[in-house]
Amino acid sequence: MSSVSKHKSLCGARVWLAAVDDTTGYTWSHFIEKKSHTPKNLRTLARRLNDRGNPVKYIRMDDAGEVKKFVEDCKGATEECLRKIQVEHTSRDSPQFNGKVEKKITVITRQIKSALNAARLTEDLRKVLWAKQ
Repeated sequence: MSSVSKHKSLCGARVWLAAVDDTTGYTWSHFIEKKSHTPKNLRTLARRLNDRGNPVKYIRMDDAGEVKKFVEDCKGATEECLRKIQVEHTSRDSPQFNGKVEKKITVITRQIKSALNAARLTEDLRKVLWAKQ
């Protein structure tokens, strides 16, 4: 679901939050400053999908602290679209259970590195452009 970089990007991000639709493989990426911003971004994504006629029914994620906060927020939410979300927990650091999102992150990371290599940027620029939207 997320990948943490040791380098802060130009937009101030250190965390890459990725969500993948199991059926279509469509991927949403959000670059955020801290892992603690994860629940807010997930709630926003769920609301936007619901507004477009695609309500989120299930979310599969590990049992990390920021994820627990999201689950609590959904249970106490006033919007029905958030209360109806069923969360399936997987083991932490287990790519076999989070396979699709782990593979997406790997593929996109390689694409970013290839683009930065092709641009022949300095190492300093490469460190800050990894999350440029």
